[in-house]
Amino acid sequence: MGFTGLTLTIPMGQGGLRTDDSPTVLQPTDLIVANNVNFHSNLIEKDSGSVRFNTSAISGGVLAVYDWWPTFDVNERKLVVIGGDGKVYSINNLGVVSEITASGGAPATLDISNQFFFLACGRESNTQPRTLFIFNGINPVQVVSGTGVVRTDMSAPNSDWGAGNYPTAAFSHRGAVWAYGVGTNPHVVYRSLFTDHEDFNTTPARYTVYQGEAERLVASILFRGKPFIYKSPFGLYAMDDSDANPVNWFFSRVSGIFGAASPNSPVEALNDILVKTPSDSLLSFAATQQFGDVTASDTLEIMNIAQFIRDNTDPLGSPFTWAIYYAEKKTLYVTYRGSGTTSNTRMLSIRLDVNGKPKAAWITKDAPYCLALRKDTQGIPRPLYGSLDGYVYLMDQTSRNVNNTAYIGEFQTPHMDFGFVDARVSGQLDSKNKLYQYLEMRYYPQGDYPIYVDVSIDGNYTETLQFDQESDDLLADVSPQSNDFMLSDSSTDPDGSFLSGEDVKFLRRKLNGQGRTISFRVYNAGLNQSFKIASLLVAFKAGGNQERTSST
Repeated sequence: MGFTGLTLTIPMGQGGLRTDDSPTVLQPTDLIVANNVNFHSNLIEKDSGSVRFNTSAISGGVLAVYDWWPTFDVNERKLVVIGGDGKVYSINNLGVVSEITASGGAPATLDISNQFFFLACGRESNTQPRTLFIFNGINPVQVVSGTGVVRTDMSAPNSDWGAGNYPTAAFSHRGAVWAYGVGTNPHVVYRSLFTDHEDFNTTPARYTVYQGEAERLVASILFRGKPFIYKSPFGLYAMDDSDANPVNWFFSRVSGIFGAASPNSPVEALNDILVKTPSDSLLSFAATQQFGDVTASDTLEIMNIAQFIRDNTDPLGSPFTWAIYYAEKKTLYVTYRGSGTTSNTRMLSIRLDVNGKPKAAWITKDAPYCLALRKDTQGIPRPLYGSLDGYVYLMDQTSRNVNNTAYIGEFQTPHMDFGFVDARVSGQLDSKNKLYQYLEMRYYPQGDYPIYVDVSIDGNYTETLQFDQESDDLLADVSPQSNDFMLSDSSTDPDGSFLSGEDVKFLRRKLNGQGRTISFRVYNAGLNQSFKIASLLVAFKAGGNQERTSST
């Protein structure tokens, strides 16, 4: 005879980290812990590993990194890196590190007190390699061209620049380079000659952007062919270049309610712009246009993790924010300075689905100071980061280790009382004591190693269950019962997750204990151990009223 109690199926991958709400409003698909995991295809999976790229460490750590293609020859590509020693390095396809030496009076070392910004453009033609500009606001703009073995000062800087006041960033548009962020002229955008991207002085062109607003220009992004530029702490402006005469081009205000944290904080993702602000919000341009207020536009508020971020990060790290969008997996990565630290050490991963809310996880296995994208051999931009240990790490590796070091992947469900299913069963389950019977895991085997589940009843740890992924110890009676209920029918597979050719398996383990609420923490932590979980099913029998109060 089959089990005659109640069962609840909890589909995985439909909710992410959600920590700011009261436990009473959390749904079983929400997570109160999401560490080193990712979400896709209605699954929760242990996050991919990372591997060192360069064969030798860069002195002082990696403060900035850029995937530079001086020509279209794949053999000429290189990573350009700013070291913590103030020197500029290149890393070739084999991971070999070489210094890009200063030439022609350029400073031997660069000031590292500001964030660096890269722009690849220059005097481009079919016969001339691209030029790489390096900005930090303090030193003269550095230029790397040709074979990329030397760097020089920009040949014709604007006369406004000098004595520690140089542009902090720039963008390329309409055949010119547009530089901004000069300390002595914080609201001015400077345009180069159209015929020479190093020449900002022959025919000076300056565009003042609402001089009376905010503190300074800090970041820019090209979106739908139009340049947008941000100020700090607030202000977003768009270029109007509709006039035939560039002299008449100007910037108009788009929004006065938010700005950008750093030159590398705005990213384009899913036909939208996301930007980390100086107050550590993560604002959506589309949502701001639609709703017109910060709260409705803040992705962190939408995911209910804004307070969690404030509690676990240092806002002084905002000017050194790096953000990238990994389009292949619809994932946004944003760096943070962890509480009690002095540099970027943590990363927030956000899965941005076309349909449904974004889902966040906290990434602690990596220690990214800076982020970038590097095209693979198929031309797909893949994420990487630079670390203060002197290495560049390629992310999204198939192995589950960080340079052969193991890490934990874990997530935890809310403390569930099942009161939300009252319409399906008789009685008020939220106030009733439950006698818990078993936990069933639906998963895709990843290897011959276990997945562990810590069980907490009424906020108190009770036991750890072990699920051996390759075990054939499947319990009988896995067919749905008349009293089964599900949050959603994941078996219909709306996105194809169960048509991948992988065999989904079921394992059950007996639960011990009774109480009003129950929570499950799922994890493994061994070298190269992983998991890919589709759902959890908990079975119980409802008893009398629970007298004692939950500690959650």
